Amino acid sequence: MKRIPILLTVLCVFGLMLAQHTVAQKAPNVSGNWDVITRMPSGNVSEKWTIRQDGEKITGTVKGPQGDGTVEGAMVDKIFFRVSVKAPDTEHLIRATADKDSMDGSITIGRAEYLWSAKRAK
Repeated sequence: MKRIPILLTVLCVFGLMLAQHTVAQKAPNVSGNWDVITRMPSGNVSEKWTIRQDGEKITGTVKGPQGDGTVEGAMVDKIFFRVSVKAPDTEHLIRATADKDSMDGSITIGRAEYLWSAKRAK
């Protein structure tokens, strides 16, 4: 019977520690130039992205083998990069986890989903 209060106390302390860690995380600023790779069945596709971040709002441009596009979206919960890329005839949705110099996630094109990653350009 005494184990339940002890277990509850331990769980509460663990929960508070986890909450403090999440709140303490500083949101990365993803503004800048990025080298992006999309892993497609036919091979990797490389693109150059220029991203501007204003608070949570993300805008930018994409230059790739299929032409140029625009980027619009947001940083969600400080570390999640959620944007759409609009080209003349398509729209792609990107979801990734961002840190200071890299992003990693997926891109949805139509009904297909592919691995997507980005490294800050040097």
